[in-house]
Amino acid sequence: MKKIGIIGGLSAASSLIYYEKLCRLTQESLGGLHAPDIILRSLNFAPIARLMHENKWEQIGGILHHEAFQLQQSRCDFLILASNTMHKMEALMMNNIHIPLLHIAQATAEALKQEGFQKPAFLATKFTMAETFYTDKLREYNVQPIIPTTAQQEVINNIIFDELCQNIITKQSQEILLNIIQALHMRGADSVILGCTELCLSVDDNNCNLSVFDTTDIHCRAAIKMMLSTD
Repeated sequence: MKKIGIIGGLSAASSLIYYEKLCRLTQESLGGLHAPDIILRSLNFAPIARLMHENKWEQIGGILHHEAFQLQQSRCDFLILASNTMHKMEALMMNNIHIPLLHIAQATAEALKQEGFQKPAFLATKFTMAETFYTDKLREYNVQPIIPTTAQQEVINNIIFDELCQNIITKQSQEILLNIIQALHMRGADSVILGCTELCLSVDDNNCNLSVFDTTDIHCRAAIKMMLSTD
C-alpha cells in the first residue's frame, strides 16, 4: 500500500468528504480492518481564501509548495490536492517535488471519456471557470466543457464560498444550481462536472437530470487505484 499525502483544508468541508471516501473505498477494496495510509495536512482556509480574492496566487503557490515538500519529506508516495481551484498553482507547488501529483482534472477527464460524454456543464469556483488551467486539461481528452455565463459564475462562486465551504446546505441554493445546470443543458451540455470539491454537498445523481461527474469522488477512486497499484 502506497502512502498518500493530502493537502487539504481547502476547505475543511471537502477534506472531511475526502477522508471518509478514502477510508470507505479502501475497506471496500481490501475488507477487514484495512484503512488507507494517509498523511493529511489540513490548512486554515480563511487566509488562503483572502489571498485568492486579492489575486495573490504566487503566495498561495509558495504555501502549497512548502506543504508538498513536507509531505515528500514524510515519505509519501504521491500527492493529492483536495481542491480543484488550487490546481491553478500546480507548476509552482510541484517545483522540485519528486513524487507525483494525482491531478484531479486528468482523473475527471478520463472518467468522462470512459463513459462517452464530451460536453459537460462545468460548475466550479469563478477562478476555475473563468481561466483555462483546468479546462485545457479536459480538452486534451476531447472533452469540451460548457461554461456558465459570467453572472452565473458569480452566483455559483457565492454559493460555494458563503455556504458550501462552511457546510451550509440550503434547498434554495440547490435549486439555483440545478436551474443553472438545466440552462447549460439547453446550451448543449450532455452531463455535468462538479468542478469544486464542495458542490457534491448540494448536487448529485439523485437530484440532477444529467449524469453527474463528482470530482471529489472521482479523485478519491483514482487515489485508491494508485495507492494499491504495484507500479
